[in-house]
Amino acid sequence: MNVGRDSMAMSRRVAAVSLLRLVGVLVLVGCSSRSVVPGAPTPDLTFPDGVPSHALSENVWVNSVERAQVAHAAAINAADFSDPELSQLWSAGRVRSMVVSSQGDLLRGSVSVWLGPRPFEALEVVEASDGRSAEVIGCAAEPDIVSNIPRPTSDGRAAPFTYLLELSPDGHRQIVGAGRPSEPAELSDGRQVTEDYCSTVEVRKGVFSPVPDLESLAGKDIDDVVPPAAPGAPVRP
Repeated sequence: MNVGRDSMAMSRRVAAVSLLRLVGVLVLVGCSSRSVVPGAPTPDLTFPDGVPSHALSENVWVNSVERAQVAHAAAINAADFSDPELSQLWSAGRVRSMVVSSQGDLLRGSVSVWLGPRPFEALEVVEASDGRSAEVIGCAAEPDIVSNIPRPTSDGRAAPFTYLLELSPDGHRQIVGAGRPSEPAELSDGRQVTEDYCSTVEVRKGVFSPVPDLESLAGKDIDDVVPPAAPGAPVRP
């Protein structure tokens, strides 16, 4: 047995392992420093037909809905749900459903990007007497989407849509429910929000810039879906 040669070989293996461990530590440190603010970058939003302007533009509940829809669409397009603002504006259950849906789409190989957030025109806000919850009533159109497989196209018509929000313990207005109401909502002036009524309401669509990258999303797999950020993570300005 050549003890000297075996000893040298062992020394080289130990040195190689030590180098790999050092590189691993440096990579982890580098990743940590780049991940201080989680979440995919939110794209700019433009309105080709003019920025919506209505009586509820400054309402805090409506503002939360509008911000939530932008965060939702941006997360879908990137398969990245780690932006803390997303978890502040949507309930934990809603965010989990988004993640599961994204994973399912990638698993099936059928993905879509949203060209903008869901178009929504708020008509009325019904706030609880204690100020801790509210119902935002309005009309919404289906978002414009691009898919990697053929899908039925929307007729583009607006329909009644309602958001239910609650004030979370840390003071954020959070969507806990959203969708078409089972019965027409009635506004304070007595009008009912029906499909016919929504057909008379102008619901302007916002468009993301740059255009979402469908090819990049389609190239991901289920392990690439980024889950929500840990509580207490910083929010992107």
